[in-house]
Amino acid sequence: MTDLVQFALGVAVLGLAIAVAGWTSVLTIRFAKGGEVVQAMIQRSFLPEKQGRYILILSVEGSMFLNTGIVWGLSASGVIPSWLGGALVAVFLAIGMGCVAAITWLGYRPSRLTAGEQVALRNRALYSLFLAPMAAESQEP
Repeated sequence: MTDLVQFALGVAVLGLAIAVAGWTSVLTIRFAKGGEVVQAMIQRSFLPEKQGRYILILSVEGSMFLNTGIVWGLSASGVIPSWLGGALVAVFLAIGMGCVAAITWLGYRPSRLTAGEQVALRNRALYSLFLAPMAAESQEP
C-alpha cells in the first residue's frame, strides 16, 4: 500500500474517532442532565427483549478491538504484509467505533415501560443482584 493510501486511512480513522468521541460526549452530557441514563442502562441490562441487541453490539465491538490487536501483532511480526495489516486495522477500528456509537445511541434511549415490564424489570434486577449468586452456589457439588 502506498504511503498516500496509508495516510488517507489514518486520517479517516482519526476523523471517525474524533466524530464518535464528540457525538458520544454530547449524548452523555445531554442525557445525564435528565437522569435518563440510569433508567436506560437498567432497561438494556435486565429486560430480555431489550438485552439481545445490546449484547450483540457489545460482542461485535469487543471482537473488533481484539481483531485489531491480533492483526497489528501479525503485521508487526511480519507474518502478514504491513499494507494488509494497516488496512485491516483501519477496518476493524472503524467497525469498533461504529459499535461504540451504536451502544451509546441504544443505551441512551429509555422507553416507556408497561406495568408488566416494570414488574419484570424490578423482579429480574432483584434476582440478578441478590438471588443469582446464591442459586449458583447451591448448584455447586
